[in-house]
Amino acid sequence: MITIAHRGASAYFKENTLKAFKAAFDMGALFMETDLQRSKDGVLLLYHDYRLPNGQKIKDLNYSALRKLQVPTLVQLFETAKNPAIKINLEIKNDDNLYPDIEKQLFSLLNKEPKASLERLLISSFDFDTLRRVRELNSGIKIGVLTRDFKLAQALEINAYSVNMSVKRIKPSIIKICRQNNLKTFIYTVNDYKTALNLKKMGVDGIFSDFPEIMSPAFLKIGLSI
Repeated sequence: MITIAHRGASAYFKENTLKAFKAAFDMGALFMETDLQRSKDGVLLLYHDYRLPNGQKIKDLNYSALRKLQVPTLVQLFETAKNPAIKINLEIKNDDNLYPDIEKQLFSLLNKEPKASLERLLISSFDFDTLRRVRELNSGIKIGVLTRDFKLAQALEINAYSVNMSVKRIKPSIIKICRQNNLKTFIYTVNDYKTALNLKKMGVDGIFSDFPEIMSPAFLKIGLSI
């Protein structure tokens, strides 16, 4: 079972910042998850919520304003993830097509970035139409169906690589069906060792954690006390 650093080492640093990403990589993380959005002036950036804490919408702000808040760009992430062995799960935040053509823009950027090999990427989204458009643009890229309501037909329709679900919703029956259909199961967000161990025994393929080192021997004492 692999550990996917959830928005970087977000237990230790502000999530989705270069500090959090670098810390995760320094801790040995080889798989990391982050959130993709777009500024008003068209910069692909990494931020989870659609709004800032003050209520301003990400889509309504130019990147010059967001940069002051430590919001990194996708290009900066690739520059930080220098090890080509590092894999990245990009969750496209695009409910109801909030960012028209963000999928095309993403692939355009990837084609220009030498460090942005498609082999390194897993693209996920809660918006299934977004995933359909991703698959239409590229037949080979790995797609993770991020879902609260597992539907095998959807995953098969877009030739998904994985099903990404909450630890509160995953069931042994879902894991079994995914295995039978060659689908990985990646479960979020797991921050204690006991739960991680139980999921490993259940046969999940990976967990998202704010603690990149959650499965290491050094984490055992910490994890058992959380």
